[in-house]
Amino acid sequence: MMLWYIPLLIFIARICDVSLGTLRIIFIIRQKTLIAALLGFFEVTIWVLAISGTLKYLSNPLALIAYAAGFSTGVVAGIFLEKALIHRFHFVRAMNMDHGICIAARLREKGYAVTEVPAWGRSGEVEVCLMTIERNDVSRLQEEILSFAPGAFITVEDITDIRGGVQNRFSSMLPQWLRIRKFI
Repeated sequence: MMLWYIPLLIFIARICDVSLGTLRIIFIIRQKTLIAALLGFFEVTIWVLAISGTLKYLSNPLALIAYAAGFSTGVVAGIFLEKALIHRFHFVRAMNMDHGICIAARLREKGYAVTEVPAWGRSGEVEVCLMTIERNDVSRLQEEILSFAPGAFITVEDITDIRGGVQNRFSSMLPQWLRIRKFI
């Protein structure tokens, strides 16, 4: 007979191990080997406890449901943790074919740090603007660009490391002590 709290423990264990797995993968991508290994240790330890409890009570459907629900909830929790804890930057490239509009000048007026690069496309000269911006500001930047250059082509890439350069006047809403980017 399964005690009433076993499915709850399985559920919580799965949330924890899947969340740790999400963070571990991010640390692997960022080449933070020691932190990734430490997270992996705890992730697997918790997973073994969760799977052993599930297999022990496999005849009870609540154990299996708790395991599956914990996994899906852990995915959501892992994504939330990643967004809340890890300070991320994105590289934004905006290409403008309309010679009557200067994206770089307008963005600079609004406080963005912009690098212009001369470029040529199929139809001739193209304005290319390069920016490094915090993840939370990407949507706002895209809206700004498209508001005065609706035909602009915009690409966004994730950045794993950043050093030096000019900072935008826009910064994260998180207080400095809560940002752990120096470790990540």
